[in-house]
Amino acid sequence: MTFLGLVVLLLLTFASPNSSCTEEEQRFLLDFLAQLSHGGNSGLNMSWVHGTDCCAWEGVTCRGDNTVMGISLTSKGLTGRISPSLGNLSGLMNLNLSHNSLHGSLPKELVLHSTIVVLDVSFNQLEGSLQDLQSLNPGPPLQVLNISSNFFTGQFPSKTWGAMKNLVAVNASNNRFTGQIPASICVSPSFTELDLSRNQFSSNIPQGLDDCSMLRVLKAGHNNLSGILPHELFRATSLEQLSFPNNGLHGVLDGSQVVKLSNLTVLDLGSNGLSGEVPDSIGQLRRLEELHLGNNNMSGELPLTIGNCTNLRYISLRNNSFTGDLSKVNFTLLDLSIADFSMNYFTGTIPESIYSCNNLIALRLAYNNFHGQFSSKIGNLRSLSFLSLTNNSVTNIEDVIQTLRRCKNLTTLLMGSNFKGEIMPQVKSIDGFQNLEVLSIDTCALVGQIPLWLSKLTKLKILDLSSNQLTGSIPSWISRLHFLFFLDISSNRLLGDIPTALMKMTMLQAEMNAEKLDPEFLELPIYWTPSRQYRLLGAFPAALHLGNNKFTGTIPPEIGQMKMLMYLNFSSNSLSGEIPQEICNLTSLQVLDFSNNQLTGAFPSTLSELHFLSTFNVSYNELEGPVPTGGQFDTFSNSSYIGNPNLCGDVLSKHCGTTPRDQTFSSRQHSSRLPIIFGVIFGGLSLDGNANLNVTWSAAVMRRQPELRTPSRRHRLYPVASLPSIPRLFSPACRRVEPVHVPCVSVPGPLASCGPTSGRRWSMSGGPASGRFCGIVDCPSFRVKIVRTGRWIRNQEEHAFSDAPQLQHPQAPRDGGGVSAGRGSSPAGPRCSHARPGQLPRRWPGAAACAALDPEPWILPRPWPGRASWGLRRGLGGNLQDGVVSL
Repeated sequence: MTFLGLVVLLLLTFASPNSSCTEEEQRFLLDFLAQLSHGGNSGLNMSWVHGTDCCAWEGVTCRGDNTVMGISLTSKGLTGRISPSLGNLSGLMNLNLSHNSLHGSLPKELVLHSTIVVLDVSFNQLEGSLQDLQSLNPGPPLQVLNISSNFFTGQFPSKTWGAMKNLVAVNASNNRFTGQIPASICVSPSFTELDLSRNQFSSNIPQGLDDCSMLRVLKAGHNNLSGILPHELFRATSLEQLSFPNNGLHGVLDGSQVVKLSNLTVLDLGSNGLSGEVPDSIGQLRRLEELHLGNNNMSGELPLTIGNCTNLRYISLRNNSFTGDLSKVNFTLLDLSIADFSMNYFTGTIPESIYSCNNLIALRLAYNNFHGQFSSKIGNLRSLSFLSLTNNSVTNIEDVIQTLRRCKNLTTLLMGSNFKGEIMPQVKSIDGFQNLEVLSIDTCALVGQIPLWLSKLTKLKILDLSSNQLTGSIPSWISRLHFLFFLDISSNRLLGDIPTALMKMTMLQAEMNAEKLDPEFLELPIYWTPSRQYRLLGAFPAALHLGNNKFTGTIPPEIGQMKMLMYLNFSSNSLSGEIPQEICNLTSLQVLDFSNNQLTGAFPSTLSELHFLSTFNVSYNELEGPVPTGGQFDTFSNSSYIGNPNLCGDVLSKHCGTTPRDQTFSSRQHSSRLPIIFGVIFGGLSLDGNANLNVTWSAAVMRRQPELRTPSRRHRLYPVASLPSIPRLFSPACRRVEPVHVPCVSVPGPLASCGPTSGRRWSMSGGPASGRFCGIVDCPSFRVKIVRTGRWIRNQEEHAFSDAPQLQHPQAPRDGGGVSAGRGSSPAGPRCSHARPGQLPRRWPGAAACAALDPEPWILPRPWPGRASWGLRRGLGGNLQDGVVSL
């Protein structure tokens, strides 16, 4: 049981459900209720009724002397401000208002209350700075303070901190505190826990740790700390968890100091600038369970003494410069469940002793110099779920597959850049892999055909066979993989027509099918590109990559059935015919690449309704006529169309011939959905934007043209930055937020580069007076519709979606195949400042998704047919996290 749980249990033992509170305390409680927003009190007004016994009110507990001793209103959907009147409750000991949507400041009357022992206002939207008060004598009795996951700013109040002589545990993580960490961390001899992670603290780690004899947990990761680990830190010999990841620390791990922390269970110094070797004394930390040293500049061989850490469950040495033969280390006695040795210079064969770790769930050995074949003993890892061998020199692919099929729980298998020039196993008897969901065997130069045994992988969701030398055609059984939504077979020697069976991939046809995706986290993130990692399979894009093969024939019109498709790449083949009109049904498309083919004819008339395209490339074909205009297509440069001499348009050097008729019908009419056909023999009639009659004297057959671009109906709605009303829509508790209306406001300065239309007020069905939602901002990169939020799901440690450049290691290679937009294709022209087109996560089944919280909102689009959606980008230390909420 946690310390907080013990305190709450102790307080409840003094509660008396039969007492009746005083009239005065009833008034203080009703004052608190009055400060809550109308409709944001979660029905408390039904229970908190004047004249009734307030000791029977929801969330209120009393002592036997009729005084209120506890208020617990966690996760009630409360909105509004916290009334200082609660500070008048003279016997209040426990106040828990966590996981709501309360805003405003934290009343000082609560922090300095004469009786409150536990104060928890975490996961709200409280803001402002904490007032730095003069030292109090005696200090308040507060022991547990949890203000995490709010919007507090400014420096941590050192004077107020010094007055808290009774503090035992403080959690101020996930705020915006700046400046230095207070020099005297341990203000109380019994102080045991401090979490300041995910803030903006800077400077060095304070040296005043000599008095922290009882400190067990110290967390300050994801800040801007610098310098070395001070020697005073290692005098806190009671430390069990020491966590400073994602900072700017440097220096070496001093073995003579580390050994003093004999009680350590978690040592997390990942993503810093540490150098040197792992000290031999690490083996003396017999209680160590987690060792995180990834993403540093460490080198040397892994000490053999690591084998003495018999409780070690998690080890990450990823992205360093470690060398040596890893098989020298004896892993037999370790209780490993997750091991990440990727992106180093380890040599030799894969250590056989690691196959004795019966509880091993995830093993990443990618990007090293391992060679040779697998031992059959790997089949003993019956719990193994995640295995990454990418970019080594492993050989004998058939033996590897036959061996791994004994790992019945394997869900993710990444084996790219191995088995150079071998033959793709074609043995039909290969079975097993009944739980496999991700398979990547890319960049191996394998020869042969797409094997039949893949058709038995009935749970497969992601398949990457790109950059091999596979021949033959796409097998018809591909459509029987009912969970497959990501297929990359690009850069092979496949030929024939694109089969219509491919267009029947169930997961790409309807949103309801996407709800079948497993919402659980992967054991380790998949680093798919140098700038992108995924912790959920549902975060991968729905993609179909067939580029750089020898496919012929036409693009099947059945492609319009794949409505959930986000990435479509048919580039560098020999496809002919016209771009089918049905392509316009793919309203979720973000990347479309048909370059380097033999396509002919004009563009489909409604192509410009693909509002979410960030990359578009049809270069080097035989297309003709005007290029698409309006919406996203106004942002693409001539590089998207180069090599089509018969195309014309404003972005090309060749302009289309204009006539009064052309000018009249050049605008797009989104309001009218019925095609209008005009057959004119000797003349034509039209209306311009001012309802003036225009007469043209040219023979023509005209189809329906899109609407005139009037500001009130122009739905080019793109990324929004720094809008003051946006943060109010998001609950730090990641739970249901009441409907909120967004006022039409002007676009602020950061988007000034988006063009002359920036800063205008755009209304989507009504303005502020009508109380309808507004669309705000015109910038050529993304469209977004502002709607009310729904239900959020939050995981405090593992962030739901990650589109995360590792900023400290920008060249980090990938685990699996790439999802680049049209490999080898040209960029699609200028993009909006502050906007980075890229992968947006898919919706979680049955619920919305939540990324980690930070007050800087970015809105990214995610189209859902017939539904509106939010997208959110939050900055977290050195990472960028992406998430999507869909209603």
